[in-house]
Amino acid sequence: MIKTLKNKKLFLSALLILCLKFSFAQYSFNRITKEQGLPHNNVECILQSASGFMWFGTRDGFCRFDGYEVKVYRNTQDTNSISGNRILSVAEDKDGFIWVGTYQNGVNRFNPKTNQFKKYGIRNGIGNQIYRIKVLKDGTVVIGSNSGLALFDKSTDSFKVYHPNGEPQSINSYVVSDILETHDGQLFIATFEKDIQRLDRKTGKFFSISYNNLELNSGNYRKRLLEDREGNLWISADKHGLCKYNRKSKKSKFYFKKNGLSSDVLTGI
Repeated sequence: MIKTLKNKKLFLSALLILCLKFSFAQYSFNRITKEQGLPHNNVECILQSASGFMWFGTRDGFCRFDGYEVKVYRNTQDTNSISGNRILSVAEDKDGFIWVGTYQNGVNRFNPKTNQFKKYGIRNGIGNQIYRIKVLKDGTVVIGSNSGLALFDKSTDSFKVYHPNGEPQSINSYVVSDILETHDGQLFIATFEKDIQRLDRKTGKFFSISYNNLELNSGNYRKRLLEDREGNLWISADKHGLCKYNRKSKKSKFYFKKNGLSSDVLTGI
């Protein structure tokens, strides 16, 4: 009996090791660099579109990768080319258009069927630096730039733009670094100001959330937002650490290098 149990344990141990080896064997990585056709090795954003293509926004061009070759889109004298070469953000809308945000030249709506870009920028009321593009559940394209928050209305081919106006319930900054739609349909934004905000789309009013009550010399550069399965908001920023904000209790918990993080400077989440 004892020998049988030992044999079973040995068999289960061997089976576990084989399973682990098999699981790890499923992962392999291929590098895509300038040698494979990228125009720049610094990739700012990545998208896999519904068609299966991978799209990379780099510091020197917008790229489509089909699994074999890289096609690079750059600004040229062609009026239908992309408006700029340094790319910060990318998203695909429900109509199959690819929205591409640049560092200094506004946002582009790319039609994969025609390979043409339509440009939007300061003349449309939005900024020239496009930090975040978010497509909401209802299909609305929302853009965070250095000139406020913009919601695209495809029926009029125009934007509803929110700028700080001095009112208590206006947006708190011109610079919007991130946009989050939660599972329950609420819209949150992060700016370069200390508080994050929630936008009530029906009234157009912004409600500030003072999640950071610590006396921190925190930077708000590239503040990012994420929602977990319990509905908590996770907030990161430069020299900020990582914050978990409970929307129900309205309490925050911070994580820093001193209690587990590898760094207090978080540029993404």
